[in-house]
Amino acid sequence: MHGLVYCETLSVELASDSSDTAIFPEWSDFPTDTYTIEFHTLLSDDENPANDTISTRIAALYHPGYGGPDSTGYMWYDVLYSGDEAPEFIPIDLTGAVELSLSGDEAYIAVPLPFPFLFYWQYFDTIWVSTNGFITFGEISSAHYGNVMLPTASLPGVSAPFWDDLEIISPSSRIYTRVEYFIDEPNRFHIIFVNAYISTASPSDCLTFELILLENGEIIYQYTGFAARDDARRLAGNSATVGISSPEGTDGLMYEFNSMPLENPIMQDFAIRFTPPVDSVPPIITHTHDSLRYLCVADEYSLILTAEITDTTSIGADSLYYYEDGAGPYFVSSDTSIHDTYYYYITGL
Repeated sequence: MHGLVYCETLSVELASDSSDTAIFPEWSDFPTDTYTIEFHTLLSDDENPANDTISTRIAALYHPGYGGPDSTGYMWYDVLYSGDEAPEFIPIDLTGAVELSLSGDEAYIAVPLPFPFLFYWQYFDTIWVSTNGFITFGEISSAHYGNVMLPTASLPGVSAPFWDDLEIISPSSRIYTRVEYFIDEPNRFHIIFVNAYISTASPSDCLTFELILLENGEIIYQYTGFAARDDARRLAGNSATVGISSPEGTDGLMYEFNSMPLENPIMQDFAIRFTPPVDSVPPIITHTHDSLRYLCVADEYSLILTAEITDTTSIGADSLYYYEDGAGPYFVSSDTSIHDTYYYYITGL
């Protein structure tokens, strides 16, 4: 017990039959514990002082702002983390966005990606988007309104910014995609849920959120547009799952499941960043038929392969493997590099 840890008094002058808002200074310097908050009014000539006090109990929880790693090496960081890995909330932008043909209740659709995305050591070119606030990197046969803990084998590679029983039902509810291309940073693909309603008997709570896939393998969740007229706790995630799960369902990171842990609520203008293992994104190698040359020297065949390599995570070294007539992979040695060009010599074919 800490006794009295904070006290503040404000004086407000009110005319008869009028009201005003009293704004107290923000205070956050308190240790993790449970506290009683009381608010008293002292009114001159008060005829009923018995109703001048209200109180409530709150729990102050420690929130480190990061979690992980999982077995693969993924980590998560949110905007409250004190390190450089923390994401910055950027207002959700619909400029250039394309509306998906996806609405109603319990609906889903396949969406091609604008670039290959590496997720748990596998590349994907298509995702499945559900109206219930998640995407998957494997085909699904239902919209899965019932959220579960992560990791899970029930969904093939789920990425869930807000997996709950959601509905895209009102004229203002929409799901969009948007692509951003950059020169000096990874390209981004946005999946944006605008005014998604949390399913109730008479829906009254909605929020706007987005999932962003970065070409370097990162995933970012962003949240805004909270509208609570029934149960604000559901907007904080007390019936939702937030996190990622591997395609096999054996590994993953869970930020929140049905308000657990209590110190990880979803908030207004909030962001969470999931980072893959360091140097987990290999260079993307592309070549054409014209770049392959066969040589015959002293009755020994050699193949020289020249390739264009895009290294999005500044990997210092690379290894090349090849297959021949379905056999392999065979490791390619004797590789050299000059500046940004890699050279591999495949002999003995």
